[in-house]
Amino acid sequence: MKHVRSVALFFVGVAVVALAAWPKAEAPFWSRTAGPCGGVVTGFVRCPDDTLFALTGSGGIYRSSDHGAAWTHCDLTASNPDVTCAVATPDGHIFVGTDSDGVFRSTDNGGTWTQVHGGSAFLDLHVDALAVNSKSWIYLFKHKGVFRSKNDGASWVKLRGPIVADSTVISAAVNSHGHLFAGFGNKGVYRSTDDGPTWVAVNTGLTSPWIFSLAVDAKDRLFAGSNAIFRSVNNGGSWSKVMSFPADVTFGPQVNSLTVTPAGHIFAGTFRAGVYRSINGGGTWAQVNVGLRDM
Repeated sequence: MKHVRSVALFFVGVAVVALAAWPKAEAPFWSRTAGPCGGVVTGFVRCPDDTLFALTGSGGIYRSSDHGAAWTHCDLTASNPDVTCAVATPDGHIFVGTDSDGVFRSTDNGGTWTQVHGGSAFLDLHVDALAVNSKSWIYLFKHKGVFRSKNDGASWVKLRGPIVADSTVISAAVNSHGHLFAGFGNKGVYRSTDDGPTWVAVNTGLTSPWIFSLAVDAKDRLFAGSNAIFRSVNNGGSWSKVMSFPADVTFGPQVNSLTVTPAGHIFAGTFRAGVYRSINGGGTWAQVNVGLRDM
């Protein structure tokens, strides 16, 4: 079985997709890179200059400036906290959320890092998810609520937030209008159209409340990864299922990650079914696992 924790850009786990055209079915779609070697890769972030950062949970965060050929470990702090999430702003600043030490920021492509967690305002220093809009405002999600920074993490304001009892935000996305979407673990999707102060549930058509991943394409189509892939073409007003797992994929398949390439192709990293790809806005999906090893 293929267990894919994260797929971002053209990367998944420790593999990178060949940029050349796929000449025939037997040719590998993926080729192995030289790392990172920090454990299970749980996410990727790409800067505007194509610098890549790989999140490895307890292994920290790694950086590649050559499309994944080589990786360098980034030292956030001496305690080396577990990394939970990361985002890149339009001007290339990297924000990394951790399990116990709040948020770190780098303005020099990961060369140096500054802790910008907001102090006592966070109540605790565990970060569940991060999101960034086109104005470089940073949104931080945790079980205590939602926080926003308009000044590159220098200060944070606590928002009312989509606080839902017995649930946690595990995915987040922002569309071109600045509308925020938060995916919960057992409560579906919530949306804010006023930069974060107020939220409403937008779950019409969703058949599962577990939202492991969210992504928005250039046409503001919203995709949600659960035990299937759902798409909304009306800002979350309603959802339709656009990909279901085949019957032979059993024992709880789920879509752990979604990403949209500059060409508009959508990649979905799954648990137990490898990687799926859509090249027509989510209309149809196909597995692209040739070259992947079991992970």
